[in-house]
Amino acid sequence: MIVSAIALSLLALLIGADVLSRLLLNRSIVGVSEVVANTLLIIAFLQLSYTVRIGGLLRTELTDTFAPRVVSRTLWLIGYLLGAVLFTLIAYYSWDPMVSAWVRKTFEGHASLRIPTFPSRIAIVVCSAFAVINFISLAIRSVLVIVTGDDRYITQMKAEEVHLG
Repeated sequence: MIVSAIALSLLALLIGADVLSRLLLNRSIVGVSEVVANTLLIIAFLQLSYTVRIGGLLRTELTDTFAPRVVSRTLWLIGYLLGAVLFTLIAYYSWDPMVSAWVRKTFEGHASLRIPTFPSRIAIVVCSAFAVINFISLAIRSVLVIVTGDDRYITQMKAEEVHLG
């Protein structure tokens, strides 16, 4: 999360410099669009695991409010398992493009500024794998909540994250 915050700050400075360059010099900085596109992708995937861990993904509170406790907690479990499957598939199907980008040294951009594609490909695979680990951890905790009826297993983790984060 810290790396992505630093990258986001640097990206904001780069975009600001590009805007000022366009305004004052009537020229844009070469390669800003490629850098922004790749960096935003990396930032999003770097924050994915943390977002999963604190329960920051889209979820409706309607079922938590009106559905019986066992039903809502079972829906949590199903959602966590589906999330694990989704990001397993993303990591699996991104593996070959990542290896290809590394081996073939693929680049994006103009002839004057070429951006390597392998960092964004690596971020997709590695951060998806971390998201899978978090989804599985949450699924295990959901099973404990369903079996024991004690929400501590989920809420304690979220409280720790808020306290530490």
